[in-house]
Amino acid sequence: MSNKTNICDSCNQDINIEKETASLRNTSKIFRDMAKQYCKEHETNYRFHKCKPIWCKECNYLEKYEIILKKEEVY
Repeated sequence: MSNKTNICDSCNQDINIEKETASLRNTSKIFRDMAKQYCKEHETNYRFHKCKPIWCKECNYLEKYEIILKKEEVY
């Protein structure tokens, strides 16, 4: 992480803005649980989707949710 600009070198997020808005951070159990709950609800609403939170390895903030489309099973 760049100390001068507070921009994460890996994901390009502005760390100061993220701290002010209380963005999701992997170092907090509450935020990890919130991200998992979001994915669980998404997978319930879209049964052929697999949802996974993607965390920045450098600053630990949530970068995105990865949605994988599963092939629809035909019975």
